Amino acid sequence: MNRENDLISIMAGRYQIERGTTEPVEQWQMRVIYSVLGQMAYASLWDKTEDDQPISVVHFKSRMKDLLESYCGIFNGLRKLFGYNYENLLEEIYNVQLEGGKIYHSAYRLAPASYSASAVDDVLFARGMAPDEQQFVSGQGTYLLSSDFQESIPWLERFQLPDQTLTETWRYLVKTAKWNQFCPNDTTEFLRTDPPFKYGYWQREKPVAQEVTLIRMGMNGNRFYYLYQEKGGQAFVSQLPVWMTEDHFYRRVSNALLSAKQSLPAATYHEDGAIVMLRLQYLPAVEELNLIKLYSWPTSCIELPHDFNRIFAKDVFYAIKKTLEAIGYQFVKE
Repeated sequence: MNRENDLISIMAGRYQIERGTTEPVEQWQMRVIYSVLGQMAYASLWDKTEDDQPISVVHFKSRMKDLLESYCGIFNGLRKLFGYNYENLLEEIYNVQLEGGKIYHSAYRLAPASYSASAVDDVLFARGMAPDEQQFVSGQGTYLLSSDFQESIPWLERFQLPDQTLTETWRYLVKTAKWNQFCPNDTTEFLRTDPPFKYGYWQREKPVAQEVTLIRMGMNGNRFYYLYQEKGGQAFVSQLPVWMTEDHFYRRVSNALLSAKQSLPAATYHEDGAIVMLRLQYLPAVEELNLIKLYSWPTSCIELPHDFNRIFAKDVFYAIKKTLEAIGYQFVKE
């Protein structure tokens, strides 16, 4: 048992992954392994293959699977933390790194992102660092701590974050809307604009207030989103561009609307020594969520994703919190 603890401690020390004051040992071990798997998969992008072929997604995931099998053979209890089917975990780590901009994928080839660094206070969020360089890890993201940094790319640009607040975004959308008369059909859903949101973000019932809101029409994979309002007993819509709303990108608009209505739920968090536990009450826009997931750990590695509950290294959390608050998101300390 001491040997197992020593190995975990060595890996944790390599990336400065500290255990929370009251955090269960098993959760800390899970976080360490989660980060190590991602770092070793990232390091595999520098591997030389026998036929000199580019590194593939299969190679990237295989590195993690082989490592996890080895760790489960070494450390007692890891099976209950990771289960026996690793595919969801491997896919999650791959997606977190891809969507977070740590790796690039094109034409059967994976590659590390080119080096860039963005500073928030004393935290330098760096990507594209070589695997052998000393760096701290929070989740899958790498960073350094110092009071003397030179960033190579602005923080908002690096993570594709908006330079407008959520409320400003909503006001702009309403101001530039082009209205056309509209008749709802059986697929029309209205954004739920008042809590609780545990019943889903969409509802069939039309909101009572006669103000601009968000609706969608169509079925999964073929939905269209519109601003919606009623005037003089008639309904009007202004269609939003597909690029703004496809997949889950509509949440840029839904968060903006809720922020303007002052009904966007605040995220809650509490400190536990060197870590911070975050609970999202409403999923943020895709770009913001990608940032959160890159630099945090899920609370469980089974039945992923665990987007609503995340764990951060403390310094990283407060830097990201400061950034998201400037956009219009709110956080409440428990």
